Amino acid sequence: MKSSTTNYIEIDKSKVMQEINENGQYEDNNIYIKLSEIEEEDESQNTYITEMTKNNSLFIGVLNDKFKREGYGLNNFENGDKYFGYYEDDQRSKNGIYFWNPETKGKNTVSECYFGNWKNNKKEKNGIYLWLTEPTNSNSFDEANFEAFVGEFEDDMYKKGTYLIKEGDEYYLYHGRFDRAGRKSDDSAYFYSSKNDRLLHGRISRDVFRNGYIYVFDSNSGTVKDMAYATFDKEGNLIDSTYKTNLLKEDREKEEKSMSHFRNIILSVDYFGYIYSKFKDIYNFIDNEIDSADVFEDKEKLAKINKLCNDYNFNNIYHDIEKKHKK
Repeated sequence: MKSSTTNYIEIDKSKVMQEINENGQYEDNNIYIKLSEIEEEDESQNTYITEMTKNNSLFIGVLNDKFKREGYGLNNFENGDKYFGYYEDDQRSKNGIYFWNPETKGKNTVSECYFGNWKNNKKEKNGIYLWLTEPTNSNSFDEANFEAFVGEFEDDMYKKGTYLIKEGDEYYLYHGRFDRAGRKSDDSAYFYSSKNDRLLHGRISRDVFRNGYIYVFDSNSGTVKDMAYATFDKEGNLIDSTYKTNLLKEDREKEEKSMSHFRNIILSVDYFGYIYSKFKDIYNFIDNEIDSADVFEDKEKLAKINKLCNDYNFNNIYHDIEKKHKK
């Protein structure tokens, strides 16, 4: 994961207030500020909307009565990164999306973003982290390859979630916990591969599957075609395996039923397409509809902004698995 850029607003507050009190707004070559008509719960506190540039960085959005970013806004940073979302006391907070500056590699554009909850400029609680590679100027999901983490963050790091990989028509999935170094480590992890309709359930340590059940499904019927319990060394080499005919019938049937249920959940919704479309929706909204600070006084636009910045909570594969499978 990349680190995100932060810049702080520095203005002459007394000069700005004097100008606003006299003329209703403040304006110079780089800064425009006016008293906002946004209704606040605390009527004693004023809010302002602004457009300002500094060192080729642009902020359009809402300021509090101390002229700190407080509410929704768009920050275009000097290095090409973008943040679109909520601020509290000049820091990214609550819900928003951070786009790192896309890179061009040959005929492809490589994009990276985080879409979710923030606290004190750090990724926190629930969110989606996306790496996307697609032909430049393409908007076709079929042509896109990507990786995405959907789940819980703590202090800017992965904690627990669902990791998705799409390569052409094939995709892979991991569901489980991560250690502080960002490695997959869980005593009850899940792996799924669409290539051979295979699902693994068991213990993973430092990115290596150590022991557990392996299932191969019949793609037409969805039933378990083959099953085994296997043990691997720390390098991932097979040590031992026991096929289903040698497993206890009660354990085998219980595990088969559980894994079929898991597979049905992850195949029931186009989670990959959802993540891709949300990424495009927000990027297009920023490019086409955030053209001035007045947007942040428009009730209809504010409602749309709020919905877009919260959409990572909907149709969420990690929460669907947690709620529907781990009851």
